[in-house]
Amino acid sequence: MKKLIFLLFVALVIAGCSKDEKVINLTSPEAFTFTLDNGYELNASVIAKDFTNAEANGIYSIHLIYSVNLQKPNGEVFVDFKKGKVNQPTPEVLKDIRLDIQAEMDSTYAKGTYKLIFNVTDKYSDKTASTEKEFELD
Repeated sequence: MKKLIFLLFVALVIAGCSKDEKVINLTSPEAFTFTLDNGYELNASVIAKDFTNAEANGIYSIHLIYSVNLQKPNGEVFVDFKKGKVNQPTPEVLKDIRLDIQAEMDSTYAKGTYKLIFNVTDKYSDKTASTEKEFELD
């Protein structure tokens, strides 16, 4: 019985000491358009959370790379419709960050339901996340 209690205690200590590995999450995707003279202006965003904050000499930094694919109403996908990166030092740990894109869509874009596919990679952990958001052109 003592051995069982001891093994249970050791297992609990090991489980309690294991490092929680963060997995990047994407939340609150948004996409909306404004009508322009010759088409539309698209504004979209997503909030990235649980990414790695690297620390060196009291300065923290994050390194996220993102791309946004655009799926047209006919199913065709425009890969890397927009892309960018966030690689910035900060004096404190960041818990989340909003990633914004803006694009003009001329009159060659047909009316219908489009889908944005947000892809984000945390370069410090090599973890990736994706989310989608539909929007209408009318």
